[in-house]
Amino acid sequence: MLKTVQALDYPVKTLAVSPDGKTLAAAGVLGTRDEERVKNVADKLATTLWDLEGNPMGRFSSHSTASLRFTPDGTHLVSGGQHDNRVNVYTRAGQLVDTITVGSTWQRSPQRIALSPDGQSIVTADDDLEPPGLTIWNRAGGLERSLERFSGNLTNVAMAPDGTMFVTLAADRRVRIWSLAGRLLRSVSGHTDYPSALAYAPNGNYFASGGAEVIIWSRDGRSLATLNGFGNGANVLTFSSDSRFLFCGDGSGTVHVFDLKDRQARRIKAHDGRVEAIALHPSGRWFATGAAREHVRLWTIDGTLVAERKFPDKIVTPVGSAFALAFSGDGQHLVVGTSNRTETIQILDLNARLVASIKTSHSVVNAGSVLISPSGRWLVATVNNQIGIWDWSTRKLVRVLRGHSGRVEGLAFTPDERHLVSASHDSTARVWKVETGDSMALLSRGADWIMFTPDGYFDASHYGGELVAMVRGLEAFSVDQFATRLNRPDLVLRRLGVGSDEFIEHLELQHRKRLQRAGLRDDPAASEIEAPEVRLTSARREGKHALLEAEVQARAPLQSYQIYVNGVPTFPGSGKPLHGTAARVSERIELGQGLNTVEITAFDVRGVEAFRARWSSTYAGEGKGDLYFIGFGVARYQNPALNLQFADKDALDLANVMQRYQPHFRKVVVRTYVNEAVTVENIVKAKEVLRDARVDDTVVVFVSGHGAYDLSREATYYYATHNVDVKDLAGTAASFERIESLLRDIGPRRKLLLVDTCESGEIDDASRAEIEARRHAMGLDGRTSAALQSDRASRPRRVFLYDRDRYIYNDLTRRTGALVFSAAHAGELSFESPKIQNGVFTWEIVDALVSGKADVNRDGTITLDELQAYVSRNVAVKTGGLQRPTMDRDNIHQRFGFPVLR
Repeated sequence: MLKTVQALDYPVKTLAVSPDGKTLAAAGVLGTRDEERVKNVADKLATTLWDLEGNPMGRFSSHSTASLRFTPDGTHLVSGGQHDNRVNVYTRAGQLVDTITVGSTWQRSPQRIALSPDGQSIVTADDDLEPPGLTIWNRAGGLERSLERFSGNLTNVAMAPDGTMFVTLAADRRVRIWSLAGRLLRSVSGHTDYPSALAYAPNGNYFASGGAEVIIWSRDGRSLATLNGFGNGANVLTFSSDSRFLFCGDGSGTVHVFDLKDRQARRIKAHDGRVEAIALHPSGRWFATGAAREHVRLWTIDGTLVAERKFPDKIVTPVGSAFALAFSGDGQHLVVGTSNRTETIQILDLNARLVASIKTSHSVVNAGSVLISPSGRWLVATVNNQIGIWDWSTRKLVRVLRGHSGRVEGLAFTPDERHLVSASHDSTARVWKVETGDSMALLSRGADWIMFTPDGYFDASHYGGELVAMVRGLEAFSVDQFATRLNRPDLVLRRLGVGSDEFIEHLELQHRKRLQRAGLRDDPAASEIEAPEVRLTSARREGKHALLEAEVQARAPLQSYQIYVNGVPTFPGSGKPLHGTAARVSERIELGQGLNTVEITAFDVRGVEAFRARWSSTYAGEGKGDLYFIGFGVARYQNPALNLQFADKDALDLANVMQRYQPHFRKVVVRTYVNEAVTVENIVKAKEVLRDARVDDTVVVFVSGHGAYDLSREATYYYATHNVDVKDLAGTAASFERIESLLRDIGPRRKLLLVDTCESGEIDDASRAEIEARRHAMGLDGRTSAALQSDRASRPRRVFLYDRDRYIYNDLTRRTGALVFSAAHAGELSFESPKIQNGVFTWEIVDALVSGKADVNRDGTITLDELQAYVSRNVAVKTGGLQRPTMDRDNIHQRFGFPVLR
């Protein structure tokens, strides 16, 4: 020990050392919140500064402090409050210069804070879970992003009888419905406490989940009924074979039998303590219960005890429970899961006598599952974080499934026994191919999901790539830059034997199309080659420009390099060419207003991309940019059967709003094309309007009218021009890629594409009839036409067109860097209304900009996040949930908005 100093008169909670290593800062907490408030000790709370020799350098009044950090330049101290919901920024002399309010109550106090390397962002963390407490703020106190947590421990899983979907329960109290192909179909809430019980009715019409209460859910996730009256929660559930009766075991030892038809209930006192497991005999005449000390009881269906097995009371050694039960298919045996290391899996006859057992390495944890496959061929049991598969007839271990990192809580077979689904405390569910042991893990956060294989291939929702990252040491990199190779839903599904051949072929074509866009070859060996390395040797700002120098090295010959600024590429295509295996690059890149996140990367000839080198700089120069608006709207078509009412007016109305922005920009340039003027040729020519646009300018492109998928295997999406021939979309309509090309290789980095067309795919007759009835009752007209469906009548429905919200459809080359805001989700219509004389989506955009209602924080600017939230909510309300706008591809680096019009 070198020296001890008296820093404060009360406990020191946090320390910080300045970047130059010469100054130590200390702060702390005097007492609890109530103690500090009652004693009025605010004048005693302080932060003290010392040199490393122990000499005092300063002291200033602060607040009760949980976390303290120097800014990277050492000029300021950032303090996270312990008993308030504030982050304070002080000069070293103690002057309070900024305060950030974190949440609305003192419970959201920032227990921990961290600063970004450039000092421009502050991360705060608190102990609250609902909502999550990890948030990123800018230095001015603006909220940049709240980081959602994952689902938490998965507590159970149940398979739908048809094997097309399954349900999981999680510690976050949400019920999630998944397709067997790994897609998150729905996430719903309703439980008030930690749920762990789950069962699917054999008729496939509903399922039940249990926590403090039992909720009966429809197949699509609608709450049908809530059952209460359980002592210490409903722990286990099972349905009768006719789906009429639901058996619920609770924490007080009672089995509740609910008649779902007559709404009656009877109760059977089964054990003195918690009911850990229930199993129903195949005949429906008996059921079994499991409880503490490996206690197993068999009952007649009316509640008469017929047999039991219990660990001897005189033995005091800790004994686990009978936490899982399953009857064999022939009804002759009852399989019991315990944590007994000698007899982990016990096999009983119908008199509850032990006839055989299987020893495993199960640790002393009273949790897990045992399962007999539908045909009776397999016995499956969880063993900590592994799954064992035994041949039931021989009791021989056939395979061990490894992959989970937390204990496995639940198991479910598909009816054909080809696949097994597991739920684990590692927050993932896994789908296993029983024959080979291949698996994919499923992870979700909010509405986003990702599925991935042990060797790194993945499929995901549009934003699912944000759930994972590539890591090198302590550096984390966006998965986007590696996804050209690793985002292979076709490979994952083919390996697992899930999905139709047509769907898998379509996904593979999307992968090849992506490679073609990026100028890469489909070379399987590319993934085995070490990635090129980019090292930024010099980066500095000179006025409005960044001067960058970098070294590039690779094992394979180099092909090109690219520089992104806020997610927007600065060079056309894949970038500037490189040759050989080593190179030096030097570039002068123009910066835009505000924060500029610069990334430099390189590709070798096999398409392997380097880990991107990053650098950030803020340019605060004065000056307004220009605003460019290009609008296309078609209501009157050459084929009158396609005519709409207000798509042309949409383009003109939004153009008028853009004209009103003249005082806020240096100049406003508006160009609209409606009806006969909307041709492929004019769409291509429209790019000339943007020829002189610059870095700080803003570009908005808007399209309104019909949208449709062609009949090719790629199912390309087209915007219907005035002279469209529905039997020749490729020759007469504008592909979505062509529309996006207006925003490619232009100067501006703030780019927004608004699309008010349908994403309806090929709706079946029953669904279309239901939509028609509902929209007619609401006075809405769908932007669709029978003429668009006539050439599809003889073809099977391509149901995969409803899965367009997958990550595979993202443009990973970020050739435009634009944000795309679409009027509807996949499988939905876009609606217009005679009452408002606009498309509903366009109407809400206009209302958001003109009324200022979308400006939630009242700062005078409607950010794109605020615009999306306002428009999405109001469109869904006005269409009764038939239409839900979506931001198809979010450029996470690009943040901009529009001034409120007064």
